[in-house]
Amino acid sequence: GTVRSGAYERAIRALAPDADVVAQACPLFVPFVEEGWLDHEATRLVAHEYLDPMRDHQVDTLVLGCTHYPLLKPLL
Repeated sequence: GTVRSGAYERAIRALAPDADVVAQACPLFVPFVEEGWLDHEATRLVAHEYLDPMRDHQVDTLVLGCTHYPLLKPLL
């Protein structure tokens, strides 16, 4: 819902109007974190599915926009 709202994009552009913002919702990360699957093959597969397309955009900063997501930082 947060990605759909555009809240992060608006906040980033308020600080850096020329920023190229690429948003990607990652809803399956939440159940993996809640299950404790922080370094699990299924989590890695889903992370690749969600995040590999961002490589084409040469992303230099990744906002982990959910309280669950920082727990996946080592995997990401």
